Amino acid sequence: MDERLQYPSFSGIMTFLRSPYIKVDEANQGDYVVIGAPYDTTTGSRPGSRYAPNSIRTETVHFLYHLTAIDKEVMDVVTKQRMTCNMIGTIKDAGDVRVYLSDVSKTSDSISDGVASITSAGATPVVLCQVFGQDF
Repeated sequence: MDERLQYPSFSGIMTFLRSPYIKVDEANQGDYVVIGAPYDTTTGSRPGSRYAPNSIRTETVHFLYHLTAIDKEVMDVVTKQRMTCNMIGTIKDAGDVRVYLSDVSKTSDSISDGVASITSAGATPVVLCQVFGQDF
């Protein structure tokens, strides 16, 4: 087991579920690659969604503690079905894509390019963002 999985939630580098940090072009077939899109320049009245990717990563570390404490078994609260989480090891975190303040088109292209790089490797992209009125 990776030693980092046992760190307290307030320490260490925050990656999604403490997964390994990779570059986007290092994705492999079968991986789930997390990228963040910290962008809120188009928000008119309540900026702050730029902090969503890092906040989500931080919260997954708390969830990871519970997964390791209960031997990776979780329960669907609706169906009461017990499931084993075996995705640890296939999840990678490629950090945040490049965003360009005040340039929606360039930022959108950057996000699209990141997703395209991941899918071209046969991996599945997971984009962390909070979007108000803007579809990426």
